[in-house]
Amino acid sequence: MTRSALFLSACFVSIGALLSHLGDGPRMLGWALIGFPLAAGTMLGAWLWAWRDDDTDFLLRIHVGLVGGLLGTIGYDLFRIPFDIAGANTLAPIRVYGLWTTGSSGSTLWTDLAGFSYHLSNGVTFAWIYAIVMLRRHWAWAIGWGLLLETLAVLSPFGEVFAIRKATYGLVLAYLGHVWYGLPLGLLCQDPERLRRWRVFGVRAWGAGALGNTCVCAWFVLFQYAGVRAAPPSAITIGPESIRPTWRDASITESLQLTNPTASELEVLVRTPTIGGHTIHRYSIAAQAQHDLVLDFPGIYQIQVFDRPWRSVFIAVHDQGRYRPR
Repeated sequence: MTRSALFLSACFVSIGALLSHLGDGPRMLGWALIGFPLAAGTMLGAWLWAWRDDDTDFLLRIHVGLVGGLLGTIGYDLFRIPFDIAGANTLAPIRVYGLWTTGSSGSTLWTDLAGFSYHLSNGVTFAWIYAIVMLRRHWAWAIGWGLLLETLAVLSPFGEVFAIRKATYGLVLAYLGHVWYGLPLGLLCQDPERLRRWRVFGVRAWGAGALGNTCVCAWFVLFQYAGVRAAPPSAITIGPESIRPTWRDASITESLQLTNPTASELEVLVRTPTIGGHTIHRYSIAAQAQHDLVLDFPGIYQIQVFDRPWRSVFIAVHDQGRYRPR
């Protein structure tokens, strides 16, 4: 096996872990404990092999893919942030990745950081795949690569569990976001020498990419968690400023308490997953009271307050490890 094939095989482990989790295979926690370290070791071994043999072409592809992946992920996330602030929840899946990779039941600051790290690993490994195969091709090919990735996501168990196949608005945003992922990756791969010329505020491209992703991560964490307290176990706390936690992972055998600590009655909408999309249920929760939510079906539940500007929260419900709606 060539070093390129060895490196490419390791790149598929990141996204393979998510598809395995959603496709009734091994859980992401197992991949995080075993698969991710093995993949990282394989990549490092291939890089050292190339460095020993002075394979400058392979090393260039790895370098360009790393920077292109960082910059592409920045473009992808920056495009989605305004829509997320407006309430479209475009960054919501990132949070549940953290739950699944850490084996947690409720999202916290640390699970969100884990989710963002996993999201970034996907952006970089997809870029490595493109750079190894398509270096020096026209930049438009990278746009096509980004759109292909989204299409595969829609057709995969991800599209079924997250019910994005019929979400027209979400699909449009997802495809446009992948255009902004592919553009910087394509420009860099078309002209690898651009890597030496690109500077942002006097910082080389790789440094700008790392700095940009750090800023996105800081926004993701600090903006979302400012002044927010953690919710009690097995509960969704509604108000007064927000709903927490943003994600829970639960089984259909469990019951969650929707707690209203505010001084007024709240109308709560719960979108329950079905194989054809979702159904919407409305509950009235009195002030200082709670409502027990029965989780009857696997899939992604969404909870939000009717006619309030609060962000919604999500519950990933599984039936013996199966998240697909039935």
